[in-house]
Amino acid sequence: MKKGFTLIELLVVISIISLLSSVVLSSVSNARAKGVDGAIKSQMLSARTQAELYYAYNGNDYRNVCTPDPQPNGAKPIGKLLLVAGKYYLSTMTVVIGSAGAFNQTTCHESPTAWAAETPLKGSVSGVGGSLMWCIDSTGASKQENSNLPQGIYSCQ
Repeated sequence: MKKGFTLIELLVVISIISLLSSVVLSSVSNARAKGVDGAIKSQMLSARTQAELYYAYNGNDYRNVCTPDPQPNGAKPIGKLLLVAGKYYLSTMTVVIGSAGAFNQTTCHESPTAWAAETPLKGSVSGVGGSLMWCIDSTGASKQENSNLPQGIYSCQ
């Protein structure tokens, strides 16, 4: 008498293993996206804090807070921090200053008295055709939004 598995038994075991591995890979993918969102939110929080330091060091003025380069007076703006946050979402991300926001870009708006910035989140997708956005502003807001910053708006909606 021969001992071993039948073809049917092997196919059943292989299908069960395939099903379990697809469930595990799906969970790992979701956890990874949530981790990226955590990094984005942390980076944006750092940018919000840096913007307030910039404001105090720049004579209570937010002008040029969105730029990536230090100012002649030594004040350090938030452009590089926003760029890093955006690159967590997409490695080729750029920071757009002053134009209307979009679901595939990091946007920053500034005026002498206020500023607002947003970047897409990776872990969740809205029903409006794009990622949800993480928005920060000079009022201290730090929150998730479904819409983009319109041009000339200096606070999260």
